[in-house]
Amino acid sequence: MKVLQLLLISVTIILFSGCSQTENGYEYVDLGLPSGNLWAVCNVGAEQPYHTGEYYAWGETQPKVTYNWDNYKYSQGDSVMLKYNSYPKSDHYDGLDRLMSDDDVAAVRMGGKWAMPTFAEYGELLLGCDWDEIKDYKGTGASGMLGVSRTNGATIFFPNTGMYYNSELKSDSVSFIWTSDLSDEIYDIVADSCYAIRKVSHSAISIYGFEMYRAYGIPVRGIVRGNNIIAVQLTPEELKMDSLEKSAAFKDVIYDVEEEVLDSMLKNPYRNSEGACHVYWRYKKDILKRYGFDWMSPAELYPDDFFD
Repeated sequence: MKVLQLLLISVTIILFSGCSQTENGYEYVDLGLPSGNLWAVCNVGAEQPYHTGEYYAWGETQPKVTYNWDNYKYSQGDSVMLKYNSYPKSDHYDGLDRLMSDDDVAAVRMGGKWAMPTFAEYGELLLGCDWDEIKDYKGTGASGMLGVSRTNGATIFFPNTGMYYNSELKSDSVSFIWTSDLSDEIYDIVADSCYAIRKVSHSAISIYGFEMYRAYGIPVRGIVRGNNIIAVQLTPEELKMDSLEKSAAFKDVIYDVEEEVLDSMLKNPYRNSEGACHVYWRYKKDILKRYGFDWMSPAELYPDDFFD
C-alpha cells in the first residue's frame, strides 16, 4: 500500500510539473516557434486569457483613467517627444527606437525574464499560427482571435480589447497589443508598433500597422525570449508597405518627405481623430508624387482591410 501511495504521489508530482509552465509566477504557452519564444497566456494585468487586462500608453508602466497628450509621460503636447525621438532635426533626438527595460511594461510588471515583444517577434507569432475568429471563448462570452500553432497544436487567445483615447474606448471589436518598437513614420509622434490580430474578408491574417499615437491606451502581452534567431520574417505585403520603400532612391528623400508630412499633420485639426492615418497617407502620397514617386498607401494596397 505504501509503495502504491508513493507511486501515485510521484505520478501526481510529475503531471503537475509538466502542466505548470510559468516564469516568475506567470503562465506561458510554448507554441513551438522557431525562436523558442514563449508567450504569456494573459495580457498584463489580466487574470484569465479572456480578460482584456490593463491599458497603457506606449512606454508607460502604469494604467491611467484617461489617455491623451496632456498626461503622456514623454511628450510636451502632441508635437514634441522628450524620449524615443527618432526625428534627426529635433532638439530631443536620441535615436532610441525600442523601449528600454525601465519603460517596458511586461518587464516592470511581470519581472523575471518577461519583456514586450518586438515587431518581428509579433510577426513570428502571427505567421506561426493558424487563426480563427472566436465569438464566445469557452463559454465566457469573450470574442477575439484564437491561434493554433502550426508546429505543435498549442493554442493562444487574444480577446478583443479596443484602445483608449481620453476615457473613450474605441474599436472594441479588434484585438490590440503594443510592441516595443518605435515607428519610423511621423518620426517622433507615433509608435507604429501597435498591431491587431484580425481576420479580414479575404481570409488572410492581417498585420495592422496603424499609425497609433503613443498616448493611446493599449494592452500588452509579454514574452519570454528563446535563444534562436527568428526564422520567420515578414514580407513587404505582410508589412502593408509599398515595395518601393525599400529602394535607395526612396530612402534618400524620405526624411525630407516625412518632415513635410509632419508639418502638414501638425496643422491639421483632425490629426488625433479616428481615421487620422488616412489623412497622413494622403499628405504622404501627394508629397511623394512631387518627388517623383507613385507611392501606394496601405489602404490602397489592401482595399478590403479596415484601417481605423
